[in-house]
Amino acid sequence: MFGQYVVVAPDLDLVLAVNAGAGNLFTRSRSYTAVREFLKAVARAPAPLPADPSADARLAFTAAHLRFGEAVPEPPVPVRHPWYARVRNALFPPAAPSAPSPIPDSVRPALAQTYRLEENRAGLLPAILGCMEDWYTKGSEKAAFRVGDNTLSLLWTEGGVEYCIPVGFENALEYELDLGGNRFAVGVTGRFTANEDDEPVLKVTLCFLESSSSRLLKFVFRPDGGLTVKFDEAPGLLVAMRSLQGTMKSQSQGLDLFKDIDYLHYLIHRVCSPVVHSVPPEELPAPGQA
Repeated sequence: MFGQYVVVAPDLDLVLAVNAGAGNLFTRSRSYTAVREFLKAVARAPAPLPADPSADARLAFTAAHLRFGEAVPEPPVPVRHPWYARVRNALFPPAAPSAPSPIPDSVRPALAQTYRLEENRAGLLPAILGCMEDWYTKGSEKAAFRVGDNTLSLLWTEGGVEYCIPVGFENALEYELDLGGNRFAVGVTGRFTANEDDEPVLKVTLCFLESSSSRLLKFVFRPDGGLTVKFDEAPGLLVAMRSLQGTMKSQSQGLDLFKDIDYLHYLIHRVCSPVVHSVPPEELPAPGQA
């Protein structure tokens, strides 16, 4: 379910494992169609295919550019330079252009702040994983950032515990997340963008590597100096609930749960995709006050 599949084909001496995150069941997905067509092609092949360096190069390019929630770009078209340009480049290799910092200078002042969050019950663990592990957050208290020239870490305080989570830009960085004694290996990626109001936004994705779930965070740096954190997850609990709804249609004991389906969807959305704002400095309690 949800992108975690193993297909065994004994006659072909083949085992195919898919480790991904998806919001549908295997038989309703394009993954199933792709796997089925692949197995048919392998079964029909009279002999192993000959070596194909071009296909190998395209496969390597695709594998190197896999990003959660993003389409793989088209591979670059090879450029055939004149012979004298090839000789010149061989004798005097051009200097590689310096890559710009993935952290815009305009957002660095906002990243230097520490943001106290309003009271909430939102956390890093996706709700669907929390249900499976029977662990629920007490809420998140603070968000801050540790910034280097080209590096960024999220300093996140949840349940009284501060986590220093490295954020990868080109490639995911691995981190072990300990939530109430439950340890999760996550791969963390991020990128800066802007929303429709031209407010700077940092998108952070935590992929839980041993499950199909991912936590999606959007940090919106507001013009008033505050921070808005928008939570989401993939696949969502709503997807699982809809699957359960379809299963329970023929079972009378499940009908009560779905009498007001719109309200149920609203509650699930609030749990899985909360929006949390920072507390203005003037609303913070004075030293010595609770």
